[in-house]
Amino acid sequence: ALEKETKRFIYYTLDFLLHAFDLEYHEQSEWVEKNFHDKSFSGKYDYLKLLHGEIHSYYIGMNKELLEQKERERAEHIISAVRNCMFSAKSIKDSHGDIEQFKNSSSNVKFQVYMDKKKEVDEFSQMLHACLVRPTQKAMYDDVVVLYNRVQKGYAAQLKGLYQQQASHQLTEVDISTLINFNREFYAAYKAIVWAVKDFLLEEEQSRYFAELPGFIR
Repeated sequence: ALEKETKRFIYYTLDFLLHAFDLEYHEQSEWVEKNFHDKSFSGKYDYLKLLHGEIHSYYIGMNKELLEQKERERAEHIISAVRNCMFSAKSIKDSHGDIEQFKNSSSNVKFQVYMDKKKEVDEFSQMLHACLVRPTQKAMYDDVVVLYNRVQKGYAAQLKGLYQQQASHQLTEVDISTLINFNREFYAAYKAIVWAVKDFLLEEEQSRYFAELPGFIR
């Protein structure tokens, strides 16, 4: 039951991310019911908080003394995945005001930030979905590492681009502060959901190795 609800929670978080940019799933997922998919942005966030609380209560109520060591470790990984999904959803929610501002901005620079981020989210969601449907642990691990490295490089590249735009006076001081904070918040959302997928998909040894990969948000 915990495995099933956690997988659903990951897919719900992905749907929430896509909703922030008015994007749809490329494939209809059996894990996202229509009554969730059709909710408003704020309605989805409220439901995610409710479901997070229910899953966490279920985990707390489990009699872990009856579980074997591997089962206890698995349960801990699963609840970590749920927690990281909620962290990701919170960062997405906190970014939504900026997303709407950039989407409706008369500034070509800000609007282009929105369009670039929308394309990036579209590609990220496809890669994340691919991780979740891989048939083998080796393929899952390779995909998650590729996804993580892509997020890391993307964060550094976008920061560099923002500083270049500031240097060429395309952005005001207020604009650059807003965009840097937005960039950091959104990559925090990416990192959290990648970590959630890592915790859910990977075995203990693979998970430990993955955790040793260099971080990118300081």
